[in-house]
Amino acid sequence: MQDVQEDHLHQTLLDLKEKTSILEVPQVEREKMTSRTMEMVNTYDDNIRNLTWGPVKAADQGSLPAIGEIKEGPTDLDSVLQDFNAHLVNAGLNFGHPTFFAFIPTGGGIYPAALGAFIPAIFSTFSGFHGKNTSIIEMENKLITWVADLFGYPAWHAGNISSSASLSTLTALAVARDSKELKAADFHRCVIYCTEFTHFVVLKGLRAVGLREAILRTVPVDKSFKMTAAGLERQISEDKDAGLLPFLVVATVGTTLTGSVDPVNDIADVCDRHQLWLHVDAAYGGFFALCDEMKQLFAGVERTDSMVVNPHKGMFMPFGVSVLLVKDGRKLQECCSMKQTPLCFKGCQLFSAEHLAPSELSFELSRPYR
Repeated sequence: MQDVQEDHLHQTLLDLKEKTSILEVPQVEREKMTSRTMEMVNTYDDNIRNLTWGPVKAADQGSLPAIGEIKEGPTDLDSVLQDFNAHLVNAGLNFGHPTFFAFIPTGGGIYPAALGAFIPAIFSTFSGFHGKNTSIIEMENKLITWVADLFGYPAWHAGNISSSASLSTLTALAVARDSKELKAADFHRCVIYCTEFTHFVVLKGLRAVGLREAILRTVPVDKSFKMTAAGLERQISEDKDAGLLPFLVVATVGTTLTGSVDPVNDIADVCDRHQLWLHVDAAYGGFFALCDEMKQLFAGVERTDSMVVNPHKGMFMPFGVSVLLVKDGRKLQECCSMKQTPLCFKGCQLFSAEHLAPSELSFELSRPYR
């Protein structure tokens, strides 16, 4: 009986091997695909490097229906690349155009950085937890430490590299919520303070972490579009007197609309007096801290509880690379880590006490190496 079962299993595996062999691309085809892809990359790179004038917006072919429908069978590479060029590369707005100033420079990527995103994809590098390779996580942690040092965060910080300020902000809001030990029954009494120039990812993040019912106060700004600490103090005092629960202030270093920088030091004084969590959105303006003539704009950032800064903006990295920093690293870990090893991972050495893994410091489990 056992021999029959083993024969059946062996045959089943042989059948499966034959069926999945279609996924194995022959060496000749692999070389052709690589060659054609690199031709396209080099052509696009040449066009960008030599582009000094001409329309920023090409014919809007991107709005046309894609050629063909999704089919069960394969499509040849030349057709795929032709569609890609027609509907994506050579259509719509050209963010790489030297005279494109409509948005904050975002995600265009300098060439070495583009290769840095390309190479890990080839090797299918996984970085959610350590497994047998701690080096890739150690590299990310060193980068986070470098960013933390830039802004004066203490040695006991923790951070994470995620896809965008949207996810980084969502995580920061969740950490603030948990750190203040807010209960769902009180969410409707909780108060968050920002200005009319605060990025809308904050509102999206509040909804995602269950604070849709919370009260969002718009703090007055001065003539330079900066949050006024006096206005913030007044609103917090009024809300406390009304029996509400002020708990979070979101300041901005480099607003999207005007580039204004909130007076973080003065705001930190207010937050200290009232024991509020202070988060700074520096997604756009953060890396101007590398410029000596701009350092004074960052006074007080080291006093914040959390902050977000986007390398795919100020450092021209490809999408999407966003860094979240939390001053008290334990709070980030307590919010995001698993309290016990899941059953499917029992007996596996996935985590290291010496080096925290990204999956312990964010809501992502499966993630690329950033």
